[in-house]
Amino acid sequence: MNRKSKGDNRDIAVLRYLDCAVINRLNLSVTTGFDTVRGLFVEGEPIFEGAQIYHKTHSEIAVRSIDCIKGYFLPDLVDLGLAVKTEPVGA
Repeated sequence: MNRKSKGDNRDIAVLRYLDCAVINRLNLSVTTGFDTVRGLFVEGEPIFEGAQIYHKTHSEIAVRSIDCIKGYFLPDLVDLGLAVKTEPVGA
């Protein structure tokens, strides 16, 4: 079942435990496991009548082997609209 993340007031559930369970189960069902898995999950209502695109459709990427991670970056929260740019005091 999907759940909201802690402190998230938006009307979406971003913690998708069922998606995780599906990926883990499928990985166990093959003789050789995978280092990474990508899945497309179709959810929600069509965005308009007759559409094949749905409101909550999303993809999941599961990295199952730490050796596959070569690096990471932190996005700029101001650029994402999640923070306000402030000037240092006394500038």
